[in-house]
Amino acid sequence: MYNITELIIAFLIATLVAFFTTPLVKKLAFKINAIDVPKGRKQHDGIKARLGGIAIIAGVAAGLIYLQPEHPYMLEIIIGGIIIIITGILDDTIGLKLIRK
Repeated sequence: MYNITELIIAFLIATLVAFFTTPLVKKLAFKINAIDVPKGRKQHDGIKARLGGIAIIAGVAAGLIYLQPEHPYMLEIIIGGIIIIITGILDDTIGLKLIRK
């Protein structure tokens, strides 16, 4: 079991990693044209970068690496997470149809 100090440190690590990787991911999104242009039903103004999930996953991974959890199904959880990450990246870059997601 983790004490509250370890959990707070893991949270801070995850938050800082996500915060500082977001601008890098944004630059990458514009570089590879993974952007969202407002049209039709879109309610935002201006072009928005996609791929934000990568920064979030980087933060979560950093927090998990700090805590080093010993869960009996950790490998399966990581494999499932990788599948979700790849699906999200493909959807943000080439636009997957709902049935493929």
